[in-house]
Amino acid sequence: MITLGDGRRAAFEVTNLGDENALKLAMKLFKDRTWPVPGDWFWTIDVGSLDDLKRLKGCYEDIIRFCESVGQPYPLPDCVGLVCAPGSAVAGERVVI
Repeated sequence: MITLGDGRRAAFEVTNLGDENALKLAMKLFKDRTWPVPGDWFWTIDVGSLDDLKRLKGCYEDIIRFCESVGQPYPLPDCVGLVCAPGSAVAGERVVI
């Protein structure tokens, strides 16, 4: 219960939308949200699960190097199973400064 300044009382509820694994992933991503980028482009990685996060941490640098070397902003089909499980994605954008 919350007591307002004028003495009225109100109910207060906190709700988390998501299961325990989703909350663990959100906390892990919040703490570890910036990864070094080995290339020259701007890259976005969406992660769908803790397992995807672990797998991507181990291979994302190689994927970025390869994609940039061939001018491809998305992993090629043979890399998709490695990095793009449902709920995860990798995308690059060539940025000229």
